[in-house]
Amino acid sequence: MKSTPFAGRCKARVLTLALVGALVLAACGSDDAKSSTPSTTGNSGGTAAESTAAPSSSTGGSSGDVLAALMKGADAAPAGDPLPIVKDKSVFIVSCGQSLLVCSEPIAGAVEAAKEAGWKTTVFDPASDAAKFATGISQGIAAQADAILLMSIDCSLVKSQVEQAINAGIQIMTMQSVDCNDAAGGGGPSLYTGREPKLPGFDTFADWSRHWASQKLLWVADKTGGKAHILHLVEPEFPIYQTIKEGVESGIKEHCSGCTSTDLEYTFNEGPASLQQKIQQALLKDPDINVILAPDDATVLSGVSAAVVAEGKQGKVLVVGGEGAEPSLDLIRSGGGQDAALAYDLKWFGWAAIDSLNSNFQKQPIRESGIGYQLIDASNVPAKPGAYQSPIDYRADYRRLWGLA
Repeated sequence: MKSTPFAGRCKARVLTLALVGALVLAACGSDDAKSSTPSTTGNSGGTAAESTAAPSSSTGGSSGDVLAALMKGADAAPAGDPLPIVKDKSVFIVSCGQSLLVCSEPIAGAVEAAKEAGWKTTVFDPASDAAKFATGISQGIAAQADAILLMSIDCSLVKSQVEQAINAGIQIMTMQSVDCNDAAGGGGPSLYTGREPKLPGFDTFADWSRHWASQKLLWVADKTGGKAHILHLVEPEFPIYQTIKEGVESGIKEHCSGCTSTDLEYTFNEGPASLQQKIQQALLKDPDINVILAPDDATVLSGVSAAVVAEGKQGKVLVVGGEGAEPSLDLIRSGGGQDAALAYDLKWFGWAAIDSLNSNFQKQPIRESGIGYQLIDASNVPAKPGAYQSPIDYRADYRRLWGLA
């Protein structure tokens, strides 16, 4: 499948680099390659955040500098002026599947934030069946909710129902979802613009996702001397996975040009036994494979790590996952079939979504969330068990910004 180029942009940003101090960086992209966009790190508690930026190999920073910045992490406190929380709202939340941590953890964050705001929430679980996403939205409309929050539900899958909700005067908010106007989503009219948390340096989650996926290749290139033979796991049915695929392809070109990659397709609803069997067969067929790139931790935990362990390939085949779910970080600590994750705080997305709804209810601009990510491997995996948590105390920041502190 042909990779879709990143949209070009040219923005001047004032940045404070961790090692070289303040400077102004003009980050200009093209239609051929997405410009590398720095993220920021800040102190918690809602105080003025010290900003650090990940240097970009495409704008003068070396790959080693970028990797070092990724290992350090890049989060910032939520930006903008205080906006008191609106009272007495109801939010109907449609999950992508509560059995998947990548779905349930952001929703847990949203429920937690809504409770803090005094809002009511209802969670619809489609049991990871995409055919039920539309049913969830329809139930939210029938319940006359003030807002419907979609977790990793791409616009092209539920276009009609989203339009019905908007026409009914219901606020739509999304987390980690691809809009209809994105090339991966079919290229139709936008329905999600202004209806997703704002991420540092990117206009849409889809572009953030592409960049996030591309950055994994910095670690792969470093660990393999730029000579990785990659088994790239590809889910062909969902737009969000297409953005990750495009990001990996871009990352290979930019960061690991001496690497080779072979796609292995699987489906979102494929059982762990089937995926494990596919991977074991691939490893037996091609003993030169030394890296497996999974789009997310859910895939790693659904047969990938088991396949690597069954073949006795721990440490020989490096497995790179996604968002830093608790079981994945446990595997990284133990050497149990996952070696790295480009982690971000899943619950922060939920808090950012509630904050963004608060802005939309009051017809105010959505504030920048500050959500970044950190490359986690055995050298820096947190000793304390649990899912990845940002060092930013964003909960306290939102309470202060909502007038609840």
